Amino acid sequence: MVIGFKNAPMIFQRVINQVLDRLIGNGVEVYMNGIIIHFKKCDALVREVIKRLSMNKLNVNIKKVQYTRQEVKLLGVTINERDKMPNKMKKNEALEFPKPYNIMQMRRYLGLVGWFREFVQNFSVIAAPLYNALKQKGALIWNEDMN
Repeated sequence: MVIGFKNAPMIFQRVINQVLDRLIGNGVEVYMNGIIIHFKKCDALVREVIKRLSMNKLNVNIKKVQYTRQEVKLLGVTINERDKMPNKMKKNEALEFPKPYNIMQMRRYLGLVGWFREFVQNFSVIAAPLYNALKQKGALIWNEDMN
């Protein structure tokens, strides 16, 4: 794959999804270039994942392999057997973001907080006033609904 190709991450994800096919959702989860195998007895599953990757000339970086973890941090998310939640650093980034003063800043802010969509119940309702602000002409006017 060409280095710097803007669609490379999506292409790689599609390839991994095809290679691991029916394993995904059955003890195997894939997050970009991270593969999580979650089962109490996962030796056979690990062997199957490595076999499929090898058959497709995809390598595993042994230095990055972690066994018997109760919790993993991956792509700004902490995942354990009970739930999935955003890392503190990601939360702080959103909380410390300065109040948007123009449409460009509002787009950046919405890009950041939109990442939390799966963790915030009724996110679309809560964020609607912010998205509506993108329709304003001229300077961004902050109102009470946007707090």
